[in-house]
Amino acid sequence: MSHSTDFQDSHLHLSHLSQEDIDNIVSKALNLNIQRLFANTAEEEEWAGAIQAGKRWQAVTPFLGIHPWYAAHATPGWQERLERISRETGCAIGEIGLDKKCRTETETQESVFKDQLEIAYRHGRPISIHCLGRWERTINMLQDARGQKQGTPLLFHSYSGSVETMQRLIRLGASISFSLQNLNQKKSFEVMLQTPLEHILLETDLSYQVQDKATKQKATIEHIILLYEKVAKARHISVKELCEQTWKNGSIFTIKGTNRRKKSGKTGST
Repeated sequence: MSHSTDFQDSHLHLSHLSQEDIDNIVSKALNLNIQRLFANTAEEEEWAGAIQAGKRWQAVTPFLGIHPWYAAHATPGWQERLERISRETGCAIGEIGLDKKCRTETETQESVFKDQLEIAYRHGRPISIHCLGRWERTINMLQDARGQKQGTPLLFHSYSGSVETMQRLIRLGASISFSLQNLNQKKSFEVMLQTPLEHILLETDLSYQVQDKATKQKATIEHIILLYEKVAKARHISVKELCEQTWKNGSIFTIKGTNRRKKSGKTGST
């Protein structure tokens, strides 16, 4: 099914893949009119790959960060390196956050999360946040780090919280991103229905999330179109209208807030 407007994937992972695989995924995305990809990282060794993908492809917006799963493996000096790279490149910060179910000690998770929030707020960088079961603490840490600084874009990826928490996050100016795996759960589907359209984003979380539990099929870039169709139908709007709204919602997360809505593919960098 084809549509006359641009799709975006607000959260996926590319930099753990080979350059050939990345090029294949991005090329396929562009052929499907998926014109914007927010490429997140989970640990420092992935940062260079995300930056390179952003240089090679105008559709790719790099997010650099340390995921709570890998917080205990952060090497000394990572804060200075992240701050320097973000300052030099304008890269956003992500995927960062807190996770109640992961093995990393809570103290370590919070320390790494706090440092990354401070870097993001200090330089006004957009933030992509992972949160599982630590909503109250996450909100408190966001408020502490933000202080009097307003306007830093916040994206909560693969949102699994309640309607009430969603409403609190929106009051902080956050965008709420949903995946197909989310929306296969009744609770998350109901939250999506109540999330204001001007705060909704959609994602594949390629290549981590399983889209079909029965077959164990992992997300592919094509799944973003199925997700748009599912959400548009549930919200009683056209796919075109949903694309236009989510594109507008996502524009604040691109580097320096620029709308990189170009279709020329590679930038020419190698």
